[in-house]
Amino acid sequence: MANRQEIEPTKSRSNRRFGLCSRMVADLALPPSLLSPADTALLETDLVTGDPESRTTRLRLTTTVPPEILQRYNVAPPKGEERPYVWCAHCSKPTHWKGYVVKLATDELVNLGHDCGRQQFGFEFGTVENEFNALVERQALLRRLVKIRRVAPEVSKLVRALSYSEETLAFDDARAGLLSTWPVLWRALRSASGTGRLITQVLVADPEEAARQKASIRRYHEKQMAGAPTKTARERVRKEMQAALNDVGEVKREVTTDHGPLHGANFLQLQGSLESGWQDAHQRARLVCQTAETVSGQLSIPALRKLSRDTAELLDQISRLADCHSSCEAFWQPENLTRIVSWWAATGEAAPTLRKAASGLTDEKGASVASGAARRLPAALDRLQGLTTDLDGRQ
Repeated sequence: MANRQEIEPTKSRSNRRFGLCSRMVADLALPPSLLSPADTALLETDLVTGDPESRTTRLRLTTTVPPEILQRYNVAPPKGEERPYVWCAHCSKPTHWKGYVVKLATDELVNLGHDCGRQQFGFEFGTVENEFNALVERQALLRRLVKIRRVAPEVSKLVRALSYSEETLAFDDARAGLLSTWPVLWRALRSASGTGRLITQVLVADPEEAARQKASIRRYHEKQMAGAPTKTARERVRKEMQAALNDVGEVKREVTTDHGPLHGANFLQLQGSLESGWQDAHQRARLVCQTAETVSGQLSIPALRKLSRDTAELLDQISRLADCHSSCEAFWQPENLTRIVSWWAATGEAAPTLRKAASGLTDEKGASVASGAARRLPAALDRLQGLTTDLDGRQ
């Protein structure tokens, strides 16, 4: 097992993500000469086990000398399933699913429940746990570097190629045409994208409600006239009734129409163009490369963590851009364009002009120009998704 004095203690964390760029192959090749003997041994060590009782002995602890942690385990069964507990040397019975495989001063291997070490050995066991967690984290970071070395060349190639691909340019041209020709429509669609539904609310005349209001006015004033003592008083009530009837005027009610879902809502929220987005991702990848150069030089935990942070931002950006490609294809589908025309017509705007323009965005087979380009998109995005998932740090 690696010498703990050669490894910087850190707190254990999970789900770290590492990066990719065009120069990462050279930066993170990590020839054996750059790896210390401790790191080399650490990469070959199993620090997690799924069978904690395969090597251990069942005995009751009597020593107070803190042991060495060799492995950790968590064999809790899925909900609804059963599994026997693991024997704990502190409790002297099977009572835990989570804990450590430890080596005593006598070289015997036993299992300790996750909270039993401190009860048996006191606060000194906390130091042992911290050292072990440092090993776990460093091992994870080193293994992720190996993953990066394996997949970085292809990821870098895809990121660069997508910035000037035919599909990306087709999406940007269609978006620019819509934005420049109907800026008011574009802003309205961006607002509607918040709910993902195309909904119109318009006021229409409601003659039935107007008739009900007038009938109510007549009934009220007729009762007033019936109780009026003189002809003059009745005439005054009659004039008040006529004035109230005139005030009713045209009654309108709000009609809400749901024209259906607005596909491709993410596309509407895109800042800038897809082309510039992929170019920016390439620039971010260059920053990751600069960090990678430092990492390859010293392999320190802080440098590895910085690489993780920088690359997490890059992977998030790649994910957003990939989502935009999918949204673009959905947005320019004929079905979606038909809904937009119907929705725009319900607002009283120039629907015929929009309908003519929308038809111009489709080919003779009824497929939109941009979605046709998406069908020609090779498996680059799917492949990129798979590769970035391989780099996201999940074990």
